[in-house]
Amino acid sequence: MNCEVTIDGSNIRDWDSFHNEFQEKMGFFDGYGRNLDAWLDCMTDIFTRGQYESLCKFNLNQDDSFTMKIINGEKWMSQSKETLLAFMDCYEPLRESKDGHYGLSISRGI
Repeated sequence: MNCEVTIDGSNIRDWDSFHNEFQEKMGFFDGYGRNLDAWLDCMTDIFTRGQYESLCKFNLNQDDSFTMKIINGEKWMSQSKETLLAFMDCYEPLRESKDGHYGLSISRGI
């Protein structure tokens, strides 16, 4: 299965809107802590191999792929540089899920 999520940088103006955008698009669970540690936990929990319920709406197997497309990145940068830089710092941990499967790719949209 191939899954793709589009994150719209124009919706991100601060930390609150950062968490809103990702919680909506990724389907983070209701108890999501809305901090960077909780965000990383949810983002790295997409490849569950059906062994448990994910912290987001994705329960992918090892052979599945996941692509996150970022659109309006320039707008995101101008509105909330701090959140974009934090996101970029977290890029490497996102590429490798907890089970060691490399399946998350991030692409830049128009």
